[in-house]
Amino acid sequence: MNTEVMLSGHVRATKARIQEAGGAYVLVPQDTTTYNYTGHAAMTGLGKLQGKVKGLLQHNVLALSETGLPLGILGQEYWSREGSQPYDGKESAKWERGLAVVNRELGDLPQTVVLIQDREGDVGSF
Repeated sequence: MNTEVMLSGHVRATKARIQEAGGAYVLVPQDTTTYNYTGHAAMTGLGKLQGKVKGLLQHNVLALSETGLPLGILGQEYWSREGSQPYDGKESAKWERGLAVVNRELGDLPQTVVLIQDREGDVGSF
């Protein structure tokens, strides 16, 4: 079992909602968030987020209608730095993997897909 398998039903439903929403565009923001578990001393497998702060990171790829209505998640990754779920390769590759998810899941849609990411996302050679 992995995140991709667990989300597969949700991704199918997200694609159906995209088709139902219509419109000329699908907005797809992607970004990373952190979960700070420093206060949970009994938890194991956590890596450092920054300094002595321990926790997990999560990168999400979302789908929104052209009016900003959330339609669902297209992709999601979790990892920890130096913990039990280390990132495979360079952490900045999350942006390219997000783009790969968008191409795989939305490549056959008639709508124009607009990928939205912050300035960290321009590190890739897309």
